[in-house]
Amino acid sequence: FPFMLGNRAMLCNLQTTGEGNRVDFAVTNTTECWNGEDSSFGDGKSALYIGDSEDLTAACEIYNRLGSSIYSFGLFFKSHQVYILNGYDFETFSLYPLSNKIGCPAPQTLDTYQIFTSREQQSSRAIAAWLSFIGPYVFDAGGLTPLSGIECYFDPLDDRCINFASISASVGWFDSDFPQYHLQIPCGAGQLIPNVWLCYDFDENRWYHIVPNCVSPYLTAAIRVKDENEKEYIYGARPNGYLMRMNNGTTWDGEGIIQMIETGEIVPSGNLWDKTKVLRLKIFVIPLAE
Repeated sequence: FPFMLGNRAMLCNLQTTGEGNRVDFAVTNTTECWNGEDSSFGDGKSALYIGDSEDLTAACEIYNRLGSSIYSFGLFFKSHQVYILNGYDFETFSLYPLSNKIGCPAPQTLDTYQIFTSREQQSSRAIAAWLSFIGPYVFDAGGLTPLSGIECYFDPLDDRCINFASISASVGWFDSDFPQYHLQIPCGAGQLIPNVWLCYDFDENRWYHIVPNCVSPYLTAAIRVKDENEKEYIYGARPNGYLMRMNNGTTWDGEGIIQMIETGEIVPSGNLWDKTKVLRLKIFVIPLAE
């Protein structure tokens, strides 16, 4: 599979020779020049080998500021491992292991985003999110952080647990307009394709469910596209052969999206053991016609 790092094309996981941990890199600022001096086939150069012989599953590029310097990192994933690559050519490449427990067995869930972190300092940070065998994780320059709140879907003793044999069918993406990470996973024994849709809102720091009201709503792939004005959108590929623009309106195939509201307080029912504290009360009225 291909990806770009520092304007350099890279090819990962060479299946024809059984070198699943191999990464070949092209000449900088090119897409098809693989035998020049600056490439992995250049004089004295060689391909990169990431960790042990376990196959690479995914990779991405991520930028971050450390102190007064801006760095571009390459993240390489295996099913149970994560590595970070720093540098810009064969002479400066340095590889560091981030984890030998947490990996990415679901390559279609890996995506990156720029999160706004401080309104006072006008600062932001680049992050990458993906699905591991123990749940979704996020990486920034500070390390790996779990996106907690949906542990039930990764508990083998829970009926809602993901089908780990089909975890690679999961799909995840960041919304193009909002700081939200969408995740579709196959839950339940024997489930082969995604049937649960979850979304993590980085403004609210919480997960919520999305329940589309249509046939074949879950995706086989999420694709980021641009229009003639360079505005980005997310399109999803559905099993029924259709592409649809995501997060566009309040309907699915013309049917209204199911929406649920859970209030933070409860209205007293008259039971002696009810305990509640109402801070605000909004009353909606419809005026009677005269």
